[in-house]
Amino acid sequence: MNKNWQIFGEALYEVYGSDVSDSPISQNDYEAEIGVGFIYVF
Repeated sequence: MNKNWQIFGEALYEVYGSDVSDSPISQNDYEAEIGVGFIYVF
């Protein structure tokens, strides 16, 4: 971009243990995220 702006990306995949995945409020036994962001450095 330029010297002040930065772009970043992230990806996350996490598998829950049996205590969480067996919970009635948990819909899945995993969590997945993808993110993109911008940072301005002064």
